[in-house]
Amino acid sequence: MMTEKKYQAVIAELIFETALHVGTGRDNPGTDAPVRRNNTGDLVIPGTAIAGALRTLATRLAPRIDLTAKRKCIELSYEDKQKREEDKICGCAVCHLFGEFYPNKKNTKTEDDGGRASRLWIYDAKLISAPRPFVRDGVGIDRRTGVAASAARVKFDTEVVPAGAKFELRVEMEDVNDNDLKLLAATLAEWQAGRAWLGGNTARGLGNAKLDKIRFMRNELDTGKQLLDYLKADDPKDAATEVTDWLKHKVANARENPNPGYNGKNRPFLAASFQLAFDGPFLMHDATAATVVGFDHLPLLDAVPGFNEKPRPPLMAGSGLRGVLRSHAERIARTIASFNAYNAYKEGKGEASKLFLKSCPACNPLEDDATKPLTRCDKFLETSEEFEKIKDHVEDKHLCLGCLLFGSTVRGSRLKMMDAKLEGEPQWKLLDFLAIDRFTGGGLEGAKFDAMALWRPTFNVKLFLEEPEDWELGWLALVLRDMIEQRLTFGFGAAKGFGHARAQKIEIQCGFLRDDDWGVDFGKIKPKDENVPGFYRVAKFTEADWEAQKSIVSKWVEVFRTKLKREGETLPTRKQDSYFDGNLEKLYPLTEA
Repeated sequence: MMTEKKYQAVIAELIFETALHVGTGRDNPGTDAPVRRNNTGDLVIPGTAIAGALRTLATRLAPRIDLTAKRKCIELSYEDKQKREEDKICGCAVCHLFGEFYPNKKNTKTEDDGGRASRLWIYDAKLISAPRPFVRDGVGIDRRTGVAASAARVKFDTEVVPAGAKFELRVEMEDVNDNDLKLLAATLAEWQAGRAWLGGNTARGLGNAKLDKIRFMRNELDTGKQLLDYLKADDPKDAATEVTDWLKHKVANARENPNPGYNGKNRPFLAASFQLAFDGPFLMHDATAATVVGFDHLPLLDAVPGFNEKPRPPLMAGSGLRGVLRSHAERIARTIASFNAYNAYKEGKGEASKLFLKSCPACNPLEDDATKPLTRCDKFLETSEEFEKIKDHVEDKHLCLGCLLFGSTVRGSRLKMMDAKLEGEPQWKLLDFLAIDRFTGGGLEGAKFDAMALWRPTFNVKLFLEEPEDWELGWLALVLRDMIEQRLTFGFGAAKGFGHARAQKIEIQCGFLRDDDWGVDFGKIKPKDENVPGFYRVAKFTEADWEAQKSIVSKWVEVFRTKLKREGETLPTRKQDSYFDGNLEKLYPLTEA
């Protein structure tokens, strides 16, 4: 397809819905992970970080769009990458727009014979406005004891830019064709819909953003005046003209005749939003703010207020929410897997403990010692005889279900849990505590402390799962059911009555392009707002719709129960379990009756 020389650019505002961390890779005396600044000390998002996030999303979108180029990028398949010849380019739509990973070394003179660099110039995003950055503390929790995991991993901190930060996004392009523009527009439309993640710790609440005030600027450069204006302008965009409704029209074109997903991946995403309503005190401790204010325990705020500034609202960190959900999900999986192993033992298929260890559903992601029970999967794999063969390509069968859904050091997570914002104005309650001497029955000297807690707060929670599978949806459905029934606690002081909450006002959004993407007839389900932004269409369900969809959810749960057996998979067998070392049969004495 022929292209013409012209100036084209997309200018927009990048607004962060949650806190942002774009790190430097180095620590400093003030924090383990400072945010990136330029040489003048201003906050900045490198263009490389933006390009990587755009390319990742475009790689998922391209197979669904009716483009003339090859559908799937070779980088999506380990087998394809192994088979490829070094002097062959990929040729997919993503590599055509963003540049080849491995350009042809033999002949790069022509685009047909060799690869080329990206057709996009993505500038560093300059800060427009933002609250003052601050340091957020975190702590690792042991799965079995419920306390800080170990001396080496107890405490960590991260500098973040608070929610509400605005940056200028600028993308210029050269020699792009209509297919390139359709793919770029579809990607930007998803960002416009608030489905953008940038920086680090995105799975734990940080970096969620949306695009606003998107403008497509063009200068045809086909007259002497246009060329002269372009050359004389201090900034090329000042000599360009905005194209009205460019994004809307290009997205409509990209949606025409959508392809089915590759490898059966037809489901773009599932997003869930709900409220967590606490029936008493709640506190997610912020050590830094507590030190400044003078209380022993103080809730985490979305930013540290400056002198004479009004107090900032409290929030629930996505990392804390994610930790509670993962821990409870693991408990559910281990319980069902234990029953499966016990039933197999009753049928004479072997010792229950050994049967359980063959399909252990959840490791301890904080355990680094490969000799310890339930050490995290990547460390455990190092003890396998097959490690040298698989270290460059860890498959699903090599990981526990916990690592497959929630992620590990060798597998990123497709599940993102955003920071939860407070609903309404905060109500505060100062509580005093005193430890009791077990010998005298009196107060223990020096053991008095206080806590400034939130009283009966309600938080708005959002989670997002990319390309969900049936067993993942079934697992999350069981966790959500227990949240509705108030079986989970959050934050500080669960043993003291803190953190008891109930999930309510639940809404589920399913992204789709074709009516049959989910195996459900979405053709009859219309979005509440037909003008909702984004490339994907969205079907929405509230609690009132659940009864009609009950059979679908039950099917997902059954698939999860089957998945727990890991039948037909060759998982490395663990030697020990920290919960019931060799005595699984004694866990269920009542089943003997």
